[in-house]
Amino acid sequence: LCTDDGALHILRTVALDRALGDGLLYPRRFPDLAFGYGFPFFNYREPLGYYAIEAAHKLGADFPLALNLVLAFGVIAAGQAMLLWVSDLFDRSAGVMAGLVYMAAPYTLIGAITRANQPEVLALALLPLILWAFRRLMIYGRRRDFALAVVSYAALLLTHNISSLIFTPILLAYCV
Repeated sequence: LCTDDGALHILRTVALDRALGDGLLYPRRFPDLAFGYGFPFFNYREPLGYYAIEAAHKLGADFPLALNLVLAFGVIAAGQAMLLWVSDLFDRSAGVMAGLVYMAAPYTLIGAITRANQPEVLALALLPLILWAFRRLMIYGRRRDFALAVVSYAALLLTHNISSLIFTPILLAYCV
């Protein structure tokens, strides 16, 4: 892992794995972090990405591979979500092009390959999905559209808090 944040994400996921092994489904404090003094990690950071890495680990991948799988999934999901949203706005060919451009954007790729910033990579996948879900909710107003909008926005809140803070005013303006 020659990345900026990769080792940190692996250490945190190993701590989560140990806590889950001890029967704690949502540990508020990781006793092995901070040089053995413990750290209340999930009081400050979002858990969803770490649970995704842990799920990949439980399916048989070692921790570095699990992180890489989650990062790859995030980039691919970003392209798929952009395809959905832009196809809904324009047409399928525009959606395919937008999805490819979004996946190949330098910020998306640097976040995944160089920085290994898994919370932000997953958040970048959720942004167009949220816009698509809220557009469908505003147009059709069905219960499933409401559920998708709520779940996708909640996933953003549980994935990357800074993206949530930046994106919420944009979402409000988009809905207006």
